[in-house]
Amino acid sequence: MSTLFVNNLNTASGTTITIPTGKKLVGTDANSFIAPNHVIQTQFQQATDRVQKASTSFSGFTGYNITITPTSASSKILITYGYHWYSTGHTANIWRGPLVRLMNVTTDTVLSSDTNGGYGDGQYFTDTTTRMMSYSQHQFLHSPNTTNAITYGLEVASKAGNLIDFNRSDYGRQGYIRLEEIGQ
Repeated sequence: MSTLFVNNLNTASGTTITIPTGKKLVGTDANSFIAPNHVIQTQFQQATDRVQKASTSFSGFTGYNITITPTSASSKILITYGYHWYSTGHTANIWRGPLVRLMNVTTDTVLSSDTNGGYGDGQYFTDTTTRMMSYSQHQFLHSPNTTNAITYGLEVASKAGNLIDFNRSDYGRQGYIRLEEIGQ
């Protein structure tokens, strides 16, 4: 067996370099092959913790902190997360529902957020006993510009101050957070 040392490959003619049938090009490192717009690595976490929130102030959502270390500063991180929520009865003639924000926990920076003035998940209730539940899924594309480890997480609040029950297993499936490093 011989070893070929080369820094660049190019075609003698045309635009295609072909690997013959039955042959394989094998990379020995986890990141041997990086192509623009392809997933380099994935981190996934099932959020099994139930959180009950009755405050309009944001606080951490346990079970959603997850860390990734980008292989290149030019990479983007595609963040996909989902959660189940249930809204209890409360004051009549008011919007009720969850407020959720995606955080870069490492830098304590809000990346994407529902606000008290916003109307994401929720419903306007005209009585005090109406309840609602739903499963929500969101995505965000982050350009962290670093090769240092980054921790992402969620924070939650209640729009009206009534009890919002997140990821209650007997009401629905559990939430998750997935990070995908996308090569540039």
